[in-house]
Amino acid sequence: MVAACAKHFPGHGDTSTDSHLSLPVVAVDPFTLAERELAPFTAAIQTGIAAIMTSHIMVPALDAENPATFSSAILGKLLSDELGFTGVIVTDALDMAGASAETGIPVASVRALRAGADLLCLGTDMEREDYEQVVNAILHAVHEGTLDPQRLRDAAARNTALATHYRVQDEACEPCELVTGDWSKAFETTSAVEDWIADPAEVQLVQVDTDSNMAVGHVPWGLSSVAPTQAPEDLRPGAKVLLAARALSETHAVHELAAQLRQDGRRVLVVNFGWPAPAADITTYGASPVLARTVIEMLQIPAAQKC
Repeated sequence: MVAACAKHFPGHGDTSTDSHLSLPVVAVDPFTLAERELAPFTAAIQTGIAAIMTSHIMVPALDAENPATFSSAILGKLLSDELGFTGVIVTDALDMAGASAETGIPVASVRALRAGADLLCLGTDMEREDYEQVVNAILHAVHEGTLDPQRLRDAAARNTALATHYRVQDEACEPCELVTGDWSKAFETTSAVEDWIADPAEVQLVQVDTDSNMAVGHVPWGLSSVAPTQAPEDLRPGAKVLLAARALSETHAVHELAAQLRQDGRRVLVVNFGWPAPAADITTYGASPVLARTVIEMLQIPAAQKC
């Protein structure tokens, strides 16, 4: 089950600056705010939305001093009390300039919890030390009396309720039936795909693994989630290669490996299990096993389909 999250409360639409880079201001009167910005959230709450994400914006009509993420008037009085939201309040990424440019992430984390946030989204490039600094800042705030322990208990209760409701079910679903047909509408492909399929050479699969952040952890993805893959040094002579990677950048190791394999005379297809990126022959917009199976069927690899 997947929990839905409405964002970014109390409404990020009428901004001209990016909260990744600065602190936007939504300067509207209370009536306009209620009729325009708050209306979608009110509707979402009435349908039982599980979570709502905050925004790093100033809304002077609601709080002239604090951005929404750090405003008890916005998260507590408005969202929880007036609109009646009882689900999980999750922050937008606290590494954004609109949240932590002046204070740093640990202080921003304490401010968000104090204001009424239940779940902290710290950001994408966090290391263990960053998490430890946030934990230490929270503990220090509790010990100093600037963060009520009951606020943490309430947040923990909301998070636990959400996790319990949306936990992985014991009864696994039946495998979905893959829909074949015009796969070019689902994936981005290059002309190299048809040439690769036409080559009668043996197929071998190689996956270049990428580190996951601490929040995601290790989750099976890509070709290796549905079929055996080989190390590059174990490839058999003459085999064509399906080379899988994700989170591609211009300096990703997959580019050098693909170049080396092609230099060795192999026909290589690079599958990017993610967002569009340079030098990929197939882009899938995701890394799930379902997408990996679709790629294998699309490329007519019968041996891998049986794995």
